[in-house]
Amino acid sequence: MQDFFFRAAILIVLLVIFYAACATVQLTTVRPKTRYVVIGSFGTLAVLIGLLGLLILSAPQVLSSDPAVAQQNARLCLIIAAVTILPLVKSVRLLLQKFTPLDANSTVDISGVIAALWLLVLNGFTLVTIDLNTIKDQVQITVAQSLMDVIALPALAFCLVGVWVVRSPRESIKRLGLEKLDGRQVGIALGLLLPLLVLAVGIDGLGRQLQPERYAELENILKAMSSNVTNPIVALIIGFCAGIGEEILFRGAIQPRLGIGFTALLFAASHTQYGFTFATVAVLLIGIILGYQRKYMNTTACIITHGAYNTVVFLLSYFAGIGNGS
Repeated sequence: MQDFFFRAAILIVLLVIFYAACATVQLTTVRPKTRYVVIGSFGTLAVLIGLLGLLILSAPQVLSSDPAVAQQNARLCLIIAAVTILPLVKSVRLLLQKFTPLDANSTVDISGVIAALWLLVLNGFTLVTIDLNTIKDQVQITVAQSLMDVIALPALAFCLVGVWVVRSPRESIKRLGLEKLDGRQVGIALGLLLPLLVLAVGIDGLGRQLQPERYAELENILKAMSSNVTNPIVALIIGFCAGIGEEILFRGAIQPRLGIGFTALLFAASHTQYGFTFATVAVLLIGIILGYQRKYMNTTACIITHGAYNTVVFLLSYFAGIGNGS
């Protein structure tokens, strides 16, 4: 319990900082001159990160006794510096505008692209380098952690859309696509569950054939993730907490500005616990399907589909555990 309150306090502090950063960026829509502060800050940060990368390359022993690790860190710094600078170039933004809904002249969208590229680089680096055998004890999902996530991720989403800065709470809810569903829409949302399960099983089978050693490691990760599912109610809570939090953040807040493909890529990269496996490909494809569901329905429908999918997966793991006597 003490650990829960400590994490909650850290979360509150981080949310305050994040909200302040988002509010500063959002203010550029009503106070255009603040645009130069935001753009200048990103430019300065890119230079500093780039210089750090060059420093590590020139003197790797300063930060690490392992030259290989030092080179990895240096390359990572240089890549982050590059992806920070690129969206500041108008021709690059105009190119991105052709493939995404973003506005090339919007400081809010420029900032969003930069932040998204940071996450993509960092999570992508983790996906490629992570050792699945070393994290199996760190991926257990608890009810307390799920409840924390269902608060944190929507809070991040509301920060991103500028609640109490450029939008009222009611306007923010509408912007996030949180709308009522009729019976037909609920039926469609639940009807998508079977195709998603078939897709996941098919890709899982392909992965087991092409990456047998990697999937042996992944099996331990999946067992650890569901180890705290002790009854169907826990499966329901954990499944829908993840569905609510992730859908409001990714499909609700991010997708309308970055598009379906880019958002699905971010969504897949955020599941670093699967490593560089076909399981991540499955998450990517599921993210694309949920993206189209958001486009033609709303985020509420995505929450139902995603939450139901998660719940079924956890329930299958639970009943399989009972069948195996575990």
